[in-house]
Amino acid sequence: MKKQRTTAKGRNEQLVRLLQILRDLDRLGGLDVYELAESHGTTTRTIRRDLEALEAAGFTLIAERGRLYHTQSKPLT
Repeated sequence: MKKQRTTAKGRNEQLVRLLQILRDLDRLGGLDVYELAESHGTTTRTIRRDLEALEAAGFTLIAERGRLYHTQSKPLT
């Protein structure tokens, strides 16, 4: 099996999507992977990989009742 190389364009698209996901989680106060996939025109598998990349980069994401929150956007209860 041949390994695919990530192009600069693909990397840039991923970076833009990662930043947009953080923005969406902050602005919209929590989303699920299906909503994120739909709003970014991608699959839930890609969104899950993106979320793993964000966590690996040091961003803390919280899943609560099926909704994802960036720690700064979690509503106070």
